[in-house]
Amino acid sequence: VVQSTDGGENWTDIMDNLPELAAECVIYEGGPKNGMYVGMDPGVYYRNSDHSQWALVSQGMPNILVSEMRIHDCELYVATYGRGIWKTGLLDNSQVYADQDNDGYGDDSSAIPYCNSQPGYIATAGDCDDTNPLVHPARPELCNSIDDNCNGLTDALDAGLAAQVMTWYRDADGDGQGDPIIYTEDCDRPDGYVLNSDDCNDSDRTIGSGFLEFCDGLDNDCNGTVDDIRPEDAAELTWYKDEDGDGDGDISSIIIACLRPSGYSENNYDCDDTDASIHSSAIELCDNKDNNCNGIIDDVGETGTWYRDNDGDGYGDPLMVLGGCSQPAGYVANNSDCDDFNAAVFLGAVEICDGLDNDCSGTIDDLPEGSAAAQNWYKDADGDGEGNLAIIVTACSPPEGYVANSTDCNDNNADISSSAIEICDGLDNDCNGAIDDVQEGSEEAQLWYRDADGDGEGNPAVTMTACSSPPGYVANSTDCNDNNAAINSSALESCDGLDNDCNGTIDDLQVGSAAVQLWYRDADGDGEGDSSVSISDCTQPEGYVANGDDCDDSDTDTNSSAQELCDGIDNNCDGEVDEDCDMVDCDGNFLFIRNSFQDEYHAGITLFSNAVLNSDGATQTFAAGYSIDLLPGFEVEQGKVFEAIIKPCNNGVSPVQRTLTNELAIIDKDLKARISAGELVRVEIVSVSASKLYKVVFTKSSINLRYMLSQLPSDRYVLFVESKSLQWNREFDVITDQTD
Repeated sequence: VVQSTDGGENWTDIMDNLPELAAECVIYEGGPKNGMYVGMDPGVYYRNSDHSQWALVSQGMPNILVSEMRIHDCELYVATYGRGIWKTGLLDNSQVYADQDNDGYGDDSSAIPYCNSQPGYIATAGDCDDTNPLVHPARPELCNSIDDNCNGLTDALDAGLAAQVMTWYRDADGDGQGDPIIYTEDCDRPDGYVLNSDDCNDSDRTIGSGFLEFCDGLDNDCNGTVDDIRPEDAAELTWYKDEDGDGDGDISSIIIACLRPSGYSENNYDCDDTDASIHSSAIELCDNKDNNCNGIIDDVGETGTWYRDNDGDGYGDPLMVLGGCSQPAGYVANNSDCDDFNAAVFLGAVEICDGLDNDCSGTIDDLPEGSAAAQNWYKDADGDGEGNLAIIVTACSPPEGYVANSTDCNDNNADISSSAIEICDGLDNDCNGAIDDVQEGSEEAQLWYRDADGDGEGNPAVTMTACSSPPGYVANSTDCNDNNAAINSSALESCDGLDNDCNGTIDDLQVGSAAVQLWYRDADGDGEGDSSVSISDCTQPEGYVANGDDCDDSDTDTNSSAQELCDGIDNNCDGEVDEDCDMVDCDGNFLFIRNSFQDEYHAGITLFSNAVLNSDGATQTFAAGYSIDLLPGFEVEQGKVFEAIIKPCNNGVSPVQRTLTNELAIIDKDLKARISAGELVRVEIVSVSASKLYKVVFTKSSINLRYMLSQLPSDRYVLFVESKSLQWNREFDVITDQTD
């Protein structure tokens, strides 16, 4: 693989670390890193300006000859010899950036992969304002409230700011002109200061450079002279010499003064100040003189004066006059033409924007307001770029000091305009008609919340940003129902289906509240609840009842309405066990019938099961756990009917305890008969009330449940016995000082 950088005149070998194999094809990736792919036999290799060595990049495709490569839509397509076409993304992940203002720096947020580059995208980023070509990282920082060099700092905060501070002069009277004696230097204009120092009296806003001079004994225009009235400022203070005393002055002899001097007239109508018979009020005579000073000689009678109509538009030139009794050729009776060489210009013509006084009004391009050919321009006295709606000029182009918009609501303050930011200062800074209506999130103002129900707490969904509290608004947002004054975060919860205290939960009254009821768990569904398991609620929860009279909520037959039995259990929950039972002393022979592993049962063997017995000629079914007193030597087959006397007996322990003791003995015997030699037996005893677990693993020869039981404290337990050949469990009580 060789490379040329001069159009093919010279070539350089760039194989470098490529394997000594045939290079079948080469494709140039381009981009900022000048990437290149080489297809070889076999494999594809790649390198760019970031890497001086070639790297194998085809590990995920067959190791075979690469015959052709193409780049399309940011993907590299590789055609192999007989093993298909493969593709992968280009390895150069460089990005390009939009440069809308063509300043050579792109907008970081507009980044796209270079392979998708479009016109107007470049490789250099860093432009913080891509709409302004004068803002980019290479620009110097200026005093203009803009981050010119895109370093995140503006003006005085930027250490790279050149010395561009300006001198500002105090404008105490607000006339737009500053006091040359009182000044300061800063990038930005301080409040009450201006750039010029033209004011000669900063305590009087009627005095300033360029102002009109008045006859008031003051230097109104700050030119150093008092009452030096200029003709263009006050025509009424211009006086004209009246040499002949006819009351009309000579326009060529004037004087400006606040009071009329002797021998002067206030008008300049005299066309011959040496002849008292010639003046503006004289009667015109046929004497070859302009007696009435109207500029026409001998213009006697209605048709005695004629004006040249050179352009034939029917209007005469006031400067081209003839007198006579008949109309001369090329003359007309009116003098309304101000340009007698243009037939489109005359008194009454339509004014258009063409640089001519079309209507002979004395003003060029003075189109009337509303004319389609002209535009309204508005006075911008404070120079903030926005005009005063009350001061309008209609013209073809903007007069000096005028702008096209009328959005300024205070044209004496450059800080007040429609584009200004509203602040809390008692002014309508942004000209929207409202004072101090700062935007939401402004550091100047506070967020207020609507309190429609007047309970002192606000609605978080209805807010207003203001400098001070608006009527009907408060500073907090803790009300969850602003239409009900009884609902707020300080209210007491009631059983009314509402979230009175705004904590997010309905009717969650505190335990002990007079408005809430205590409900007790009825797990066994016998209509009586467990006094140790209760819930406070407004309504009855499922599985709960209003009383707590059940002393055993796991047994449906145990409750305050049950009948007491002689079974060692407090069946009626009165706190006494087996009251009124007439028990005799036990003789030690008991039979408990159950489904077991034997065919016959004998007195003295303890078992558990249901049994069918014939007592006094009546057949009865007895549940497991009842003791049956038999004569010694009695024997019955499992499931047979026999006669027996059923009695409880008293040996100082309850039947349940007595039964458990005997049962443990038979369990020991049964377990040893059921399991194989060396087989492991898992025994677990779980405390019901305390959830404690006692666990032990026996072998056949070491089973001793009596010993385990003797180690337990008084409680109710569940006994689990499990081996490969046996699974058994039972619930029982232990009373430590009575268990043998």
